[in-house]
Parts: sequence; C-alpha cells; structure tokens
Amino acid sequence: MRYVSFIRPDGVPSFGRLDKARIIDLGDPEAGGRLKDAIAADAMGDLVDNMVHELDDVRLLPPIPEPGKILCIGLNYIN
Repeated sequence: MRYVSFIRPDGVPSFGRLDKARIIDLGDPEAGGRLKDAIAADAMGDLVDNMVHELDDVRLLPPIPEPGKILCIGLNYIN
C-alpha cells in the first residue's frame, strides 16, 4: 500500500492511499490531518475513506512533509 500527502483541490492539506491514478482521501475533511500524526497515533487501521481525488487534480507533497529526523546509512557502496 502506498500512502501520500497532498493538497486537495480546495487547497486543504491531507493524506491518503494511492490507488493507480487516484487517491483515496483518508484525512479528516474538517481538520485536514497529517500522515505523520496518524502513524504516530497508530490510527492507520481506524481511518475511513472520505473522498476520492484524481491524481491530476491534487498537488503531491513529500510523504512526511516535516520529518522529525532524517537517517542516512552509508551501506550502499562496496569498499
């Protein structure tokens, strides 16, 4: 399953599940919501499908727009 953060056509930030060329909005329509908060609250299983947006109608954001920290591991190279 692929989760994305995006700006809705009405300008409200939200997050949802990517399904081919559409996004199933999982954010709260009243409050918007952030994927980071839903993961931290362990609420991913409790989310309700709100709306469906075409991928061309939204502006994608980084999955976690404001990460708490960024970890890098340099194990991609052979010595």
